[in-house]
Amino acid sequence: MVIDKYLNKMKEDPSLTFEFICDKGKLVSLFLADEAANANYREFGDVVSFDAKFRTNKHRTVFVPFTRIDNRGKSITFAINHLSSETTESYLWLLKTFLKTFGKQLIVVLTDEDVVMKITIVRIFPDSRHRLLCAELSNHTKLKKRFNKLISDSRIDAYEFDIRWRSFIEDNKLQEISWFSKMFDMRESWISAYFRDMPLSGLMRTTSRSQNMNYAFNKISH
Repeated sequence: MVIDKYLNKMKEDPSLTFEFICDKGKLVSLFLADEAANANYREFGDVVSFDAKFRTNKHRTVFVPFTRIDNRGKSITFAINHLSSETTESYLWLLKTFLKTFGKQLIVVLTDEDVVMKITIVRIFPDSRHRLLCAELSNHTKLKKRFNKLISDSRIDAYEFDIRWRSFIEDNKLQEISWFSKMFDMRESWISAYFRDMPLSGLMRTTSRSQNMNYAFNKISH
């Protein structure tokens, strides 16, 4: 069995962390990190994207990559995580295991808008700053280029952003679309102009880094 395989590996390699939970003979949670993951975390464990929207393997478990961009612009993942459910309890277990493994809190955690994630991050990483990954305009392709330029421009301050946002909304007659109002109200959590004092390592702009990690993992895993 897979579990027996990694338990044997732990005896041979003390640097390997393998944690899991079984319920009635079924694997429901899994966390795996090796020495390379620990070395990467020591060097780059300050700003991390925590994305849990991938449910693509044959077992229908959630793949949760903790993703960072290294000094060469390459994506790295600190641990392999699978969860069978997206509950507060499962995320608490995952983040507690993550903290126990790597020994220090993150400076910045970037996630999507998942409420459960937000609650657990505050409880386990109280000293970390939680920020949202940038939103994307999937249904407004004609506006996408201008929208992306507006939200990713870290050269402007918050005051200038507010002015440009209102101009963008008025010019494109978007006043009646509630999504834009909602995202504007949340702007302090995801707009680059509000993070000019924080290096975010390129992770704010898109979720594609986590998507690529998910694709790569599912391509090679059984």
